[in-house]
Amino acid sequence: MKKLVIAVFTAISIALLIVKVASAQENKFITVVNPVRVAPYTAAVSENLAAQYKLTGGLGIPATWLVTYDVLEDESAVNVLLNFDKSHEIGLFLEVTKGLAADSGISYPEGAWHFSNIVFLSGYIQDERVKLIDTLFEKYYEIFGTYPKSVGSWWTDSFSLKYIHEKYGVIANLTVADQFSTDRYQVWGQYWAMPYYPSKFHSAIPASSTENRLPVVMLQWAPRDPISGYYSSLYSTQDYYTGEVDGDISYFKKLMSLYLNEAGEFGQVTIGLEGDLTPDVYSGLYKTWLETAKEFVDSGETRTITMSGFSDWYRANYPILSPAHLIYAKDLLGKNREIIWYQNPKYRVAILSDNKVNEIKIFDLRIYLEGFYEPYYHWPNRSFDLAINVPSVYDEVSNEQSVLVLRNDSFKNISRESGEVVVELSSRKKINLHDDKPEIVNEDGSVVQLIKPVNLDAYSFRDLTPEASHLVKSKKLLLGLVLVMIIIVYLLYRLRSKKILVFILSIVVALGVYLYFNNTEEYLVSQAEMDVLRKLSEEKGKAVLVYDKECLQCEWYGDVKPAVFANKRKYVEKLSGHKVVLNKAFFEEKDLEKAKSAFTKLKIDYIYLVSYGYYIEKLPVSPGDINVEKVYANANAELWRVKND
Repeated sequence: MKKLVIAVFTAISIALLIVKVASAQENKFITVVNPVRVAPYTAAVSENLAAQYKLTGGLGIPATWLVTYDVLEDESAVNVLLNFDKSHEIGLFLEVTKGLAADSGISYPEGAWHFSNIVFLSGYIQDERVKLIDTLFEKYYEIFGTYPKSVGSWWTDSFSLKYIHEKYGVIANLTVADQFSTDRYQVWGQYWAMPYYPSKFHSAIPASSTENRLPVVMLQWAPRDPISGYYSSLYSTQDYYTGEVDGDISYFKKLMSLYLNEAGEFGQVTIGLEGDLTPDVYSGLYKTWLETAKEFVDSGETRTITMSGFSDWYRANYPILSPAHLIYAKDLLGKNREIIWYQNPKYRVAILSDNKVNEIKIFDLRIYLEGFYEPYYHWPNRSFDLAINVPSVYDEVSNEQSVLVLRNDSFKNISRESGEVVVELSSRKKINLHDDKPEIVNEDGSVVQLIKPVNLDAYSFRDLTPEASHLVKSKKLLLGLVLVMIIIVYLLYRLRSKKILVFILSIVVALGVYLYFNNTEEYLVSQAEMDVLRKLSEEKGKAVLVYDKECLQCEWYGDVKPAVFANKRKYVEKLSGHKVVLNKAFFEEKDLEKAKSAFTKLKIDYIYLVSYGYYIEKLPVSPGDINVEKVYANANAELWRVKND
């Protein structure tokens, strides 16, 4: 009898353990993704693939392999891929290469292969993107007999992603986790470290309605430390070779555990390593990462899954919109700090409690506007750099002054009430994180709204055409107008008839209307420009320097020409409330000392620069030479402030 009781007890314990493990693994995922390219330094990509696969397969970890067009062109590499275990997934890495461009009939730009305008689809016009995508996908189909479910690149623009999903049925996309300037690629403002459905119009903005939702799950490469990773992307699950965490595997484990266990309704982490390195590299840190992932799996804490497998789970569990995520953590570096990241399809906010100095700091707050278009949706990126910056209320990295500090305060309690988050502070204040907005509730019950109503629709206005503008300034037009006025006055004097007077005035008015509509056109100020002008309107200075230049031969896309191309700059003053100082000499001065002298004489507080396509306005000297600092920037505009010190 005793043996029977022990046996029953043991069986029940094992069953409960199995249930517990299954439950833990149900919503916690590790996704191993290995992008594979043939870079100039790649000796033999097939050997790299074989070495990397041997380690991954040997541990029984199913991985997703995203390969470029050049890999598909390599027969030996393809043979390796075709022999992968069926639990592995092969997708496409959407980097543009010289071979892909040539076979697509597209001109390949000059410059380093990794420049943004060369390697990303966003560097090409929409028709070219379609040709590149079709060539790449048909090559894949030729080899594997089907189209891939997963793709990726460090940036896949929203136009391309929408096309890929609608034509080829792609359901998962790999993107880089938030980074402000690493490798000259800026992706700043998406969900912090967590997957999401993107907007059809902007890949970095989570969809806030079913109408603008693209049902492609965005997975993020190398999630960052929730505190230190905000200021440097080196603090992540991949690049942690700095300071006190230099190569420390325990730090890697902490990051993994955080995003698996403390990120909301589910946990997901993407790890992996590019496949363009030498075979010996993979037996080092990559092997350690995989072994660590295996430890998480074997402990019953999580399970490994491919990109498309995770997308299937995500879309089944969240068929409408992305869920909210509350991430809470103590400083992983051991400092006396605590962090809250809260994000949903309306906004994201980061709140830091620095217990050493006893203060709360809201250092990042971004608005997810439903109709906000990515700057590269219609326009190609002609810059070497990538500039994706989601509109913000607070953004400490862009501008050290862009923070909200609550002194003599700290976290007391964090709770969920009716699905919303309430952060109670030691001062008896509260920070309520509602579905649609965050707010601070003071001790007396008064409410401070952290997001004010904002309209970032594109702005358009009608003004003279460039030709008419030049004509207006000519002496010939002035002389002609004087002669016409003399003739009209003479006729009125001689005829002295009310009917004739009315007739002549009617002709003059009709002629004026005709001349206006035939010598004016509509001009555009993009949403991205409007975002920077909004930041300028919040500044306290007065005068803003603007480049006095036109570009009549510049390429442009869409229905309306950018105002700057015709040198229509009055909108800067109208929309920002700051006096505009037009100047050309400073921007075109080649001599440093003369440029510095000219700048000092201008007596301005800000500099506003604009970029569209190949038209890129820049400072003619280094910022330190004229004592200015960048306040805010995106793909279409930059705002610089003159320092007071």
